[in-house]
Amino acid sequence: MSGLELTPGTPGSLKPIRITGRKTDFVDSDGTRWSGDKYFIDGRTWIYENPATGPRIPALYTEERHGNFSYAIPVAPGSYTVRLHFVEAFFSPLIPAAHCNGVGCRVFDVTCNGVMLLQNFDINQAASGAFQPVIREFHGLHPNGQGKLLLSFSPKVNYAEVRALEVIDEAK
Repeated sequence: MSGLELTPGTPGSLKPIRITGRKTDFVDSDGTRWSGDKYFIDGRTWIYENPATGPRIPALYTEERHGNFSYAIPVAPGSYTVRLHFVEAFFSPLIPAAHCNGVGCRVFDVTCNGVMLLQNFDINQAASGAFQPVIREFHGLHPNGQGKLLLSFSPKVNYAEVRALEVIDEAK
């Protein structure tokens, strides 16, 4: 089956860029379209399969990019809001191979074009535990000289991770 969908945009404004850690495109339970993982540099992916019993996480959060990695997202000149989506599902009591669970098991920094967005970020601490989505939002971000928002995820303790990210044009 083939198809083409045309959706209206706002003149002079970039449509939101939404990226998940998934290999393929995805539509969430609200009908929001997310592209599969792209624009990344390095890192690896991991899938959390929701168990029949026990903690379940929303489908948007079941796949992640982790490691020491970046995203180089091409955008037009302007000002942007970036939303980063996280869930801690690995460093929990349900994953015996993790050998650590709780606060302090995963700590990392996030920068955008060299500007610190998150320092010593710990998802478990921010969410008050595993399996709880956390969203962090940043405003007024501008592309670098190559026309990109370079989001760098730098591990301090174990690997950095992200489940999804959004780039929203702030032009009115």
